[in-house]
Amino acid sequence: MVDRANLVHPSEKKIFIETLEKNDLNYIFYEELFDALKYVVETSAKNDIILLIGAQGMDPAREVLKKIKD
Repeated sequence: MVDRANLVHPSEKKIFIETLEKNDLNYIFYEELFDALKYVVETSAKNDIILLIGAQGMDPAREVLKKIKD
């Protein structure tokens, strides 16, 4: 959903996952933004806040969420 300049590089992914595991944090990893957002929307409660962080990579989230809602 993003251009080449905004793809997560394998080394970035490795460091991120290692940091989560080093700190014994539970996580679920999805390769695709659509799948991740669908999971979050389906498992969140009515008053939950979903925080999306990042720069250009999160710009498409609005359209993805519209598709999930429909």
